[in-house]
Amino acid sequence: MNRKGFSLIEMLVVTVIIGILANIAFPLFGDIRLKAQAARIIADVHTIEIAALNQFSDTGVHPRNGRSGTPPAAFVPYLPDGFSFRTEDGTRYRWRRYSLPNGLPRRRNQNVLIGVQVNTSNRDLMDKIKNLYGGETTQATARKIVFVIE
Repeated sequence: MNRKGFSLIEMLVVTVIIGILANIAFPLFGDIRLKAQAARIIADVHTIEIAALNQFSDTGVHPRNGRSGTPPAAFVPYLPDGFSFRTEDGTRYRWRRYSLPNGLPRRRNQNVLIGVQVNTSNRDLMDKIKNLYGGETTQATARKIVFVIE
């Protein structure tokens, strides 16, 4: 018998197999996308860190606390053109400067601690950021983390 095309059973089998593969693949794509967002945020923190160190090198002082989503005016010349303290997904950065009258526990003469605060409403993204970042942090919560800059 010479037939053309597929039978209904063959089409159903192929559809089921494609459905199973899609159910396996889609969660992996979401995780990869989340990891990429976290890596971009960490890269942005490093960009802010470089701007802060260059600005301090030129002026000898760190700017006071900034507003969330807005870079301190002193940083603007040191940031790349088009750099924003807000991302498309709603994540915001904030410059933080903490005064430590008694210094740090192991460094009594260090009376200022500086950092970059990252705020996001995406808890999964915050978990990815915490898992990927290898440096020092403080004040980590489900929606906010402060990256310490030396």
